[in-house]
Amino acid sequence: MAKTRLKVVGMCCNSCVVGVQKALYKIASVKDVDVDLENEMVTIQDEAGENQEELIKTIMKVKNYKISLIGQSNSISVGL
Repeated sequence: MAKTRLKVVGMCCNSCVVGVQKALYKIASVKDVDVDLENEMVTIQDEAGENQEELIKTIMKVKNYKISLIGQSNSISVGL
């Protein structure tokens, strides 16, 4: 199981949380999504080690958040 942690700047309410969760759970390999609204963090557990760019693109379809990988030497940052 692969774990991806993302900083997602711009989420402001429970509706944002639900939107991100619903979008990510549509990916078949995603097994768990934890959204921490207060700290603007999303932790994703998936079986297939889903491509991180694909996870980010999925979140970006919900809203144009600013997203960056946490704990990666090759950081990807997209958005605003």
